[in-house]
Amino acid sequence: MTLDELSFVEYSNQLNQALHSTKLTDKLGEKLEFDKILNRLIEELSDKIRSRNSIYVIGNGGSTAIASHFCNDLVNLHSAAAYNLSDAATLTCQSNDYGYENAYARILKSFLKENDTVFLISSSGMSQNIIRAANVAKNNLLITLTGFSNSNDLISEGDYNFFIDSKSYGFVEMSHQIILHYIAERIAIA
Repeated sequence: MTLDELSFVEYSNQLNQALHSTKLTDKLGEKLEFDKILNRLIEELSDKIRSRNSIYVIGNGGSTAIASHFCNDLVNLHSAAAYNLSDAATLTCQSNDYGYENAYARILKSFLKENDTVFLISSSGMSQNIIRAANVAKNNLLITLTGFSNSNDLISEGDYNFFIDSKSYGFVEMSHQIILHYIAERIAIA
């Protein structure tokens, strides 16, 4: 059945299936107990925000819009030091001078400090500029959000790796957005 043949109910049911297909793994690719580990991640993020550590969120295209929205939620809800590294002038300068595949890694190197957190969002998990940013962030708390193929290059780079088992950009992106909304709303800053 093609998308134009789907009713809204069928479409939303398929989105629900994609969201419920989410797998959470560690750096070794070991499957983690979803709710238990997600709660631990939320506690870690709460502590980092209270300690005024920075959170960097990076993506391309639609994923950079998701990154921007997540940063906005973290700033608005928790006064977090959250940053989307897609400033047009900086990103195009680094891309022009050093290649697009190196742009985010170079920008991240300029800002990243010990105890900071990095979220990397890539629907395919194959974007070289995102993978190279993961290499820069490997000693920090690193969270990845991917989809499409469970053998993508980014899927085991993070301390926490969210994988959406869908080949639909829309379903993967919406699932990433829902996960990040959930995290932002669950963070507790006392």
